[in-house]
Amino acid sequence: PSGTVGPGAGGGVKGEIRLGSFGVQSGILGATMAPFFLGARAWVADVTTRGGLNGHPVRLILGDDGGDPARAQTLARRMVEQDKVQAFYTVAAPTTLQAVTPYLEQVQVPIIGLCECNPAVDESPMAFQPGIGSTTGLAWAHLAPLVGMSDKRKLSIFYCREVAICSAGAK
Repeated sequence: PSGTVGPGAGGGVKGEIRLGSFGVQSGILGATMAPFFLGARAWVADVTTRGGLNGHPVRLILGDDGGDPARAQTLARRMVEQDKVQAFYTVAAPTTLQAVTPYLEQVQVPIIGLCECNPAVDESPMAFQPGIGSTTGLAWAHLAPLVGMSDKRKLSIFYCREVAICSAGAK
């Protein structure tokens, strides 16, 4: 809740930091993205036990976009306009990030820590990723774990044209 006082708060009331996180959290692709969201939850829990960020409590608001660009746009808008998130943290949106970044650029809301699975990571001035991005070779590296989740030892990637990320992969 807003107004919580934590250690290091200097006795004053500190406002809540609200972080949004969206991406594929369901289905097979969601299983490969699960570590992103588990890590985000763990980080928020750790920060909370330490009294927040400089005394500011931190809340993480999660949303499963199901890999649907329209759903991702709806989630991002709701998180910015209704939930009042100040930033997005740990976004794992290989098929939807490009649909959301123009809006986030317009409203000047940053994305901090993304999967390197979408070219928007390298192209958007609102995306802050410490690692190398998808245009330098990591675009589909997140699919390799799928082989380990099955008794199958071959993986096929089908080309699609329905979402923006598909045309980026054809370059």
